Amino acid sequence: MSGRAEPLRAAVIGVGALGQHHARVYQSLPEARLVGVYDVDHGRASEVAARHSCRAFEHLRDLLAEADAVSVAVPTVERLETAGLRCSIATAGAIPSSRSTSGLGIRSRNCFAVSCPATH
Repeated sequence: MSGRAEPLRAAVIGVGALGQHHARVYQSLPEARLVGVYDVDHGRASEVAARHSCRAFEHLRDLLAEADAVSVAVPTVERLETAGLRCSIATAGAIPSSRSTSGLGIRSRNCFAVSCPATH
């Protein structure tokens, strides 16, 4: 572990073909705790959340308030909207991270990760 007293609070935005695997990997890592998932298809988010014993968030702002790090895994056609989301995350105080989820064993060309400063 990297000296953190508590596991990294991780979340996933977009739990389709790739994002569901991000959730699975986060849940399996002792260094991370999956706090929740979000998807535009709330039924899908609820299904993945139930599988991994975490919360399915209905609103992104609520998910971001609970996470130290977020994987965003969305289809290519939604990347422009995701870029806007990334700007919103950065404006809200999140720090785009060069230490992506690859350090936690997650690799994907279709996502990026941000690390949010602790608010507590």
